Amino acid sequence: MNKKSFKVDDWVYYEFELVQIREIEDGKITKISDGMFNTWSTDLTPYCFSMDMDMKKISDYVKSKFDDINEINLNCLNYPSIKHKFVDYWVEMCENYTSNYDKYITEKTKFETFYEEVITTLTGFKSLFIDGVKIIR
Repeated sequence: MNKKSFKVDDWVYYEFELVQIREIEDGKITKISDGMFNTWSTDLTPYCFSMDMDMKKISDYVKSKFDDINEINLNCLNYPSIKHKFVDYWVEMCENYTSNYDKYITEKTKFETFYEEVITTLTGFKSLFIDGVKIIR
C-alpha cells in the first residue's frame, strides 16, 4: 500500500462516506467531519482514502449495498457488526484497486458473496410464515 499523504481540509472517503479532514497530529488523521458530525480517534488514516474517481466508484458501490440492507429495516439486526464487515471489505478493495487488481477482484467477490448471503437470509426471514401467520411485519 502506498503511504497516504493528506492535509487538513482535504476531502477523503472514510468508511465509504465523503468527509473532510479537520485535524492531523504527527502525520495521523485524528479528526474528520461530514459537515454535521465529527469523528475523533488517535489514527483514522487507515480508513481514509483519497477523493478520486476510483475511490468514489468503490465507495458508492459499497454504500449502495449497505443502504439495501438498511431498507430491509429489521430492528433486531446487528447493524454495527454488519457495517464493520462492509468497512473491512471496502478498505481491502480501496487498498488493492490500483496496486493489486487481482486481490481487489478477490475482495470484491468476497464482499458480494457476504452481501448476497445477508440479503437472501434477511429476505427469507422477513417473509417467514408459520402456520399461515406472517411472523415479521
